[in-house]
Amino acid sequence: DPLIDLSDTGLLKPAREAYDLALKLLGEPAEQVVFVDDQPHNVRAAVEAGLHGVWFDVTDPSGSVTRIETALG
Repeated sequence: DPLIDLSDTGLLKPAREAYDLALKLLGEPAEQVVFVDDQPHNVRAAVEAGLHGVWFDVTDPSGSVTRIETALG
């Protein structure tokens, strides 16, 4: 699965345009994408953009991986 780095575009999380561009690059609808981040405000913004958001809690890596696996189905 691709990793998208938008740091050279001038669009950064949590700006809605960053998520929109990432979706365009993926060529997938928002509801088919799982977004993972360790910053809750970025996850909230992704959810507001229609993506499935998963917060990666760095103090609970195992639990975070479980949440990601669940989101991926």
